[in-house]
Amino acid sequence: MPWNRRDLSDHLSSDGPRRQFSDYAASRWRALVRTGVLLGCDVAEAEDLAQQTLLRCYLKWSSIERAADREAYVARLQLNLLRQSHRQLWWGERATGALPERATGTVRHALTTRMR
Repeated sequence: MPWNRRDLSDHLSSDGPRRQFSDYAASRWRALVRTGVLLGCDVAEAEDLAQQTLLRCYLKWSSIERAADREAYVARLQLNLLRQSHRQLWWGERATGALPERATGTVRHALTTRMR
């Protein structure tokens, strides 16, 4: 979901909610980073996760304010963002201790004819 500055600045229209969010973000930053580290991130990755979490909180601030347990809502949001980021990673090829044996001529021929 792409966002632009106008969407962000218009999202919280009055000064009251902006101030409340700003106070909340300042008070929760260290705890969000610490939670990211406890979830297995290194410090830089945990800071990125905390920043993404606070951005999502900013966009959903009216829902978070109404939540019965604000901390649980934000913790679930942070966990979902972490899971989403890990799903998007491409793990690629993995190195092995020993290289596989080279294909012989008959095997190579069978593989190339099968791929056609």
